[in-house]
Amino acid sequence: ANVLIFGNILRGCDIGIRASGSHPKSGVKIQGNIIEDCLEEALLTSAVEDITVYGNTFRNIQGDYAVNANGFENDGTQLFADNIFENLANAAVACGGTTVIKDCLFQGVGIADTPLATLTPAINRQAGALTVSGCLLKDIRLKGVKSGIYGANIIENTDIELVAKNGSV
Repeated sequence: ANVLIFGNILRGCDIGIRASGSHPKSGVKIQGNIIEDCLEEALLTSAVEDITVYGNTFRNIQGDYAVNANGFENDGTQLFADNIFENLANAAVACGGTTVIKDCLFQGVGIADTPLATLTPAINRQAGALTVSGCLLKDIRLKGVKSGIYGANIIENTDIELVAKNGSV
């Protein structure tokens, strides 16, 4: 199945976009959307294979993750490219499957009054393989974390600026 979610502005919702199904879906593209002021995730995916998330802005997200794409376990491929993640109360991305995050800007992650829990990074691979390339992680406010990215198989051409808050970095 080919699905395109394009050019939307979503504000003030619990979950911005939920891509899920009882059977694995493929060919999902989420492109050019602005998702802001969500109480939970801006994007939640499960049982979706081969998803492309391109050119979106995720701003002012209060959930544990702005994007929770962890439902893939070790199946499926995910490409996150040219996205902007701004002013996130907690973490930016949880992922599984084969994930590539490239040319994305992460600015103001973990800015809640209580920073991210100890050992919770801005980008968290929970299963599968993760490549992060050409990204900028700026103003990442973490507690007790040694990097803004956990579990990546490859990190290249990526700048990370961590800020200690209520703990040491």
